[in-house]
Amino acid sequence: MLNSVFLKTLRDRRRGFIYWALGLVAFIAMEVAVYPTVRDNPEFKKLSENYPDAVKSFFGFGGQFDITSGAGFLGIEAFSMIVPLILIFCTVAAGASARGVARAEGRACRAPPRRRSRSLRRQPCRR
Repeated sequence: MLNSVFLKTLRDRRRGFIYWALGLVAFIAMEVAVYPTVRDNPEFKKLSENYPDAVKSFFGFGGQFDITSGAGFLGIEAFSMIVPLILIFCTVAAGASARGVARAEGRACRAPPRRRSRSLRRQPCRR
């Protein structure tokens, strides 16, 4: 038995975790493969300068990120929206799966059943 719930969960879901990690690495590799096209095209720099300030601040370019730099391109393309959404989806799917597995195995946390008549006869809380 593992001492940590986190380690037990990783052990139980290691195959899915590996597939999600490989998919994320493949996505980032695809973005890196596209980067030379953006780096060598000066029109992207002009395009990003013409965006409204609200759009620039939402995606993070104009300030510390430059779309023609490697870190700026990955920050804008991947890490500003796509990767957080993928991680949120992965977390929700893992939580739903954990609840479903626990319920199927009969170890879901439930309150013991109570009779309705007993609940109705109960005295209200006194102050």
